[in-house]
Amino acid sequence: MLQDVIDALRRNAPDALALARAEAVAAPDSADANHLLGMAQREAGDRAGARASFDRAIGLAPDESLYHFSRALLAYAEGDVDVANRASAHALALDPNQLGAYLLRIQLAIAGGDLAEAERQLLLAERVDPEHPRLLFAAGQVALAKGEGERAIELLNAAAAALPNDVEVLTALAIAYQKHGHVAFAEQALRKAINLQPRSAGLRLMLIESLISQDRIDDAANEVAIYRQQHPQDPTADAMDGDVQLHAGNPTGALTAFRAALARAPRNMSALAGAQHALEALRDRELARTVWEEILQRDDGFDLVWASRLTFTEDADAGRDVLHRWRAAMPDSAAAFLNQALQDEADGRDTEAEAGYDAVLERAPQQFDALFGKAAYELRRDPAAGIARLGALIAQAPLPRAKPALAWRGQAHDGLGNTQDAVADWQQAHAGLGVLPPAHALPADPLRALAAAAPVPAAVGDNPVVMLWGPPGSGSERLVAALHRSPSRPLLQATPQPLPRMLEFPDELIARALAADELPALAREVAGEYARSIEPYLRQGNQGVFDWLAWWDARVVPLLRHALPGTRLVAALRDPRDLLLNWLAFGAPAGPVFADPRASAAWLANQLEHLLFARDALQLPVLIVDMDRLDAEAPAAMQEIAAFADLPTAPDPQPALKARRGPGRLPMLLPAGRWRAYRDELGAAFAVLTPLAERLGYPRE
Repeated sequence: MLQDVIDALRRNAPDALALARAEAVAAPDSADANHLLGMAQREAGDRAGARASFDRAIGLAPDESLYHFSRALLAYAEGDVDVANRASAHALALDPNQLGAYLLRIQLAIAGGDLAEAERQLLLAERVDPEHPRLLFAAGQVALAKGEGERAIELLNAAAAALPNDVEVLTALAIAYQKHGHVAFAEQALRKAINLQPRSAGLRLMLIESLISQDRIDDAANEVAIYRQQHPQDPTADAMDGDVQLHAGNPTGALTAFRAALARAPRNMSALAGAQHALEALRDRELARTVWEEILQRDDGFDLVWASRLTFTEDADAGRDVLHRWRAAMPDSAAAFLNQALQDEADGRDTEAEAGYDAVLERAPQQFDALFGKAAYELRRDPAAGIARLGALIAQAPLPRAKPALAWRGQAHDGLGNTQDAVADWQQAHAGLGVLPPAHALPADPLRALAAAAPVPAAVGDNPVVMLWGPPGSGSERLVAALHRSPSRPLLQATPQPLPRMLEFPDELIARALAADELPALAREVAGEYARSIEPYLRQGNQGVFDWLAWWDARVVPLLRHALPGTRLVAALRDPRDLLLNWLAFGAPAGPVFADPRASAAWLANQLEHLLFARDALQLPVLIVDMDRLDAEAPAAMQEIAAFADLPTAPDPQPALKARRGPGRLPMLLPAGRWRAYRDELGAAFAVLTPLAERLGYPRE
């Protein structure tokens, strides 16, 4: 009897599916019997069978709202948003009082980011049954999506009180708590939900993530063990074990776990991301190549793995080989075509590069990098047409995604002499993004006294640290490109960093330490921590390191002088007014985002004051590399750097020269002295920098 099936489904009885199937066989033309069979199949995890049963029920009784609602729920569970939308709308057209359909449409609207529609559906649902506890749940989800954290928690708590055994409500409450930093309450809600569904993989994984966020590594490891016991064939257990190991500071153990996960599921996204993080922590490029090759041997049809393998190529020739293999394994991959186009562009094969961008756009017409690359080549042939194409790109992509297109359109205007339009585009590219770090005051008298009494700096070879820095607009990243694989002197990181821990010591602390003659001890403490961060590099047989800095602060020189007396600084420089103009035009990969011209000029002037004070008053060994001279006399400039940094051989200057070119091999810098064309637009900002320019040896006009 149908009632027996209904009772079995309510009890979640193990024989519910068998009872439902027997009833559907006995009455194949019964819409109710087929609908109940679909529900039983859905609960048993047979979504394909449930879909067929619901469709049969709808075919037998097309005007029954409940059947369409069940079909909508199944489609939602399968991620088929279009079917879920159509089926739930049909259910409501047949029965405007179908509360469940309104609740589902609220979920669909939230998932689609249409919060206005979610609120509209909530109002409609409240007309059907304003006291229903599920409405509290729906209202809480809407509030959470709107960023109203405390209201969401209040509503979801009320829903949980009304529906204490509803796992969905408890899960949403846990998410709300976790999202707003109440991790202990999130854990409590998750444990209640797990008590109701102890074998739920999703709930257990959420709990593990919550424990990791609380740095309760041992508790997280215990939960991973339970998960592994419940789901022994699921590679997610290994991936979660890797996450735990990574947070425990054991990248070697983490990588082992991630590799185990990837051995069973080469496309497991969390394991792939985890392996990437572990390899970055280990800083072993050879090991990274081994790991990605290992994954490719199991599955060479995944763009993400090829892209990661390409990141760790030994040299340009090896990169070309990886690209060749990628193209062979995935001949229709838009990502492979894009990376090949970028390589062709770097090698100066313009015809092949532009053809590659065309191939990408054939497969992915809205691929932004390819659209941008195509526009860059067009700019070289026909600036006016290139400006029009970039305008279309800017219209389709909001900031910050449109920033590169605005920057290059500004450069095109510059090339045509339209300086007002160029500045307008460049300033729009930075609009709303400009937040500058503090402009610290120069060292006070106690530090000057210390500098005067400081010992003579040690020989270069006595210290393994050579700091690299260049103010915004200098192109210091070009030096980094050349020094990336310097013999016996690796780069600490591929992105610029603040000074390690040293900026955490404020002026008053340094002054007190000087007064009490405690600065050497303080410096030793700082240097000890810094040295420990360098030690893994030195264990690999390197004679020292380069450290790329995001900005410079002369206040740390006394600490360095006492603790690491041989430390020195390579500074990339240009005329300060050209620095400002290029910062505006191209941004600063090694520094902050441009603010308004006067503020940026004042910040830049402060940085240059710190550089000169460190060199002249504090006698820090500084090599200033004129980046305009680098283009004209690259081998000589590299030889100077090698002598200053005690390198066994001079770095290859070609990476530095190539790095001055951007998409379409357009220049990534404006020529020396170009600032003069912008006196009308930026004169007040240039006036702030002119005294520094003269002190650095550049002409006033």
